[in-house]
Amino acid sequence: RGGARERGDGGPGGVPSRIDGVSTLGTGHPADASASGDGATTGKTTRDDPGSGAGSSAFTSTRLSRGGAPLSIKRGRFRGHAKTFRPPDRELSGLNATDARVFVLAGAAASDPEAPALLDQFLTHYVDVARVPASHVMVVVHAGEGAEGAEGADAVDAMVSTLRERRVFHEVWEGEALLFSAVAHHWENHLANAGVDEEDWIVVADLDEHVTPPPGQTVPSFLGSVDEMGYSLVRGAWVDRVAESGELVKASGAGSMSDAFPLRCSVGACGGGA
Repeated sequence: RGGARERGDGGPGGVPSRIDGVSTLGTGHPADASASGDGATTGKTTRDDPGSGAGSSAFTSTRLSRGGAPLSIKRGRFRGHAKTFRPPDRELSGLNATDARVFVLAGAAASDPEAPALLDQFLTHYVDVARVPASHVMVVVHAGEGAEGAEGADAVDAMVSTLRERRVFHEVWEGEALLFSAVAHHWENHLANAGVDEEDWIVVADLDEHVTPPPGQTVPSFLGSVDEMGYSLVRGAWVDRVAESGELVKASGAGSMSDAFPLRCSVGACGGGA
């Protein structure tokens, strides 16, 4: 991917929202989307569907055989032992009293050669700039399988190294591309078991999607003010960022995304023209 997408406040466009009583993890993501997602989603979590136990480390899909008997087809499994997501108590997370508790969820595919650099930029934005605690971030790394998995081994190692250094909760999925519906359910289990409730906010984003609050605010402080005002919906706009030349150049892990892609625009917004 050359370029980046920034989700800002104000103006028409994307809609970060608080949705009570409804599972928001799948909002904006078709059931056949891969774990890397296809659009940023911000919403309130729910306790209505805690899901099954998080101890399972493999996903299966069930189909009917010609005789009508269920046929279980494994898509893959998470590497190693099952992990438990344990974010610290609020008072130990470094948040201010008026900040909202925000969790950021993302997928990273090793088959994308730019994924390691995009992951670096993603964490720099959400943890260092937007001030979401690293302990509130969850990432699923898709390692692929067979020849694809072997080719992406270096990328997996690089991303796992980055996530460990950042102390970010992560899991490596080995197998077919993980359906978003499956990884969303997996995340919901982690969140429910960690005590995340309807007062908390969830951001689901691709690696090149950066939710950007108003100037002078962090994502937790902005969503905290939204809570104080009693709003359940925040109107936002997609901002496409490209290189100074207007070209879509490769992302780099060095420097900030705003430095690499300084031009803010809305690609295709003019309409009617080529």
